[in-house]
Amino acid sequence: MALRVYRDLLRQAGYLPHPYLQAFVKGKARDYFRRHRNSPKPAKQIENAKKELRRLQKVNNGSQFAFMRLLRQAFGRIGRMKWELLKPHFATVPERDPIIPKVESSRPPTYTPTLLALVSSSISKSTDRVIPTKDILNPLPARADPASDEARLLGPLSLRRQKNMHRRFFLEQTRRVYPPLEVLRSPSSTEASTPIPQTGLETLSPIAMLHSLSLPAAPISRPSRSDDTDRPLEEPEYAVISAARKMRVHGRSKRWLRRRYRELLGQIPKIVVEDSTTTGEQERKSTKQKKREDRTPEAKETTITDSSRKVSVQWSSKLALNLSYTPPLRTITHKELAWIQKATELTASNPAASRRKK
Repeated sequence: MALRVYRDLLRQAGYLPHPYLQAFVKGKARDYFRRHRNSPKPAKQIENAKKELRRLQKVNNGSQFAFMRLLRQAFGRIGRMKWELLKPHFATVPERDPIIPKVESSRPPTYTPTLLALVSSSISKSTDRVIPTKDILNPLPARADPASDEARLLGPLSLRRQKNMHRRFFLEQTRRVYPPLEVLRSPSSTEASTPIPQTGLETLSPIAMLHSLSLPAAPISRPSRSDDTDRPLEEPEYAVISAARKMRVHGRSKRWLRRRYRELLGQIPKIVVEDSTTTGEQERKSTKQKKREDRTPEAKETTITDSSRKVSVQWSSKLALNLSYTPPLRTITHKELAWIQKATELTASNPAASRRKK
């Protein structure tokens, strides 16, 4: 029974529209069956495997909800992989003093610059609420201040409650954060002066892969048999469709598949780390460039600056479904260019005829 379910999982994984998704599901199924090989309750484990099989069947039958759930799992938006991607951004050594004296477990959570930038940005969170940095570091009510009116009327806030509030707020915000797949270093900064956390996916270039999958394939002009000059001036890269691009979800169009990848790109932030010693002229240039690149009012970056580096959260791609996008135009052919030039020359030589047509 278990072997049949395992084979069905591998078969359904082979129908997925991208090699990365196929490898992710196959590896997940392989690890699951190896982990529960000697389980004392095999019936329960087989039932869970059947549930996963039904989800894969829904994906291959064209269910949008099931397909987006699989994409979020495969790229670390939900599930165990999300916390593995967030782990490099957590502080390994506590830097804040304990709230309760001589009790080490009462230390408030420490926010690294990258984690603080992710929590304080609306780009990298599942909610649009933007929380100021001062409220993140100190989420306590006014009663926590002994000199406040609330503390005088209701009494001081318990130190244990303050510790629990810090912990709950930290867990709540980290659950809402989308971890970045890549952490980039600005060209002006060096590796020694600006250390960055590594996610382990830098060699795979997942953002570039999703960007290419989200591009619409432009129509390719075929050369005419009678005229060898009827060729495009240059063949764009996005017109070359790989074998992975030709794979589709049953009952769904290629446009639907591209929009799902663009929807996923809207949940993947990008972190850029640079030296905080940037000159004023460079900052003004970068600000102007960002204003030109922003497509919508929602595409606002969040920047956190400390003593050694500056961390900014940006959109991972301009193809994210949250942003407006103008697809590239088709490349003009030599024959079409000749017709346009001829029409321009005729209009310039006989302006009266062009006025009569109008």
